[in-house]
Amino acid sequence: MRAGTLVLPPLGARPYRFLTEPARIKKGRLHVAVALHAQGHPAEEVARLTGSNVSQVRRYIAQYEAGRGLAPAEFARDLSADETCQLLGACAR
Repeated sequence: MRAGTLVLPPLGARPYRFLTEPARIKKGRLHVAVALHAQGHPAEEVARLTGSNVSQVRRYIAQYEAGRGLAPAEFARDLSADETCQLLGACAR
């Protein structure tokens, strides 16, 4: 890699892609939950803000953390919700 080369996360992992009204729109809610977790919000607050239950948020967070040790290239296929959380974790490394 050349000096000064900017390395960006994949488009789907960039924060501006996350929803602004997760409690009203179900699709993409896990993206918001993971983003809030990455910002340091506790699971209970994430659940309240997204309209999800705490156990689901904890599952998203666990999968996100599990994905932090993986390479994004491992996810070149259709993804389940758990795999999407893992991909977001892989992109956050």
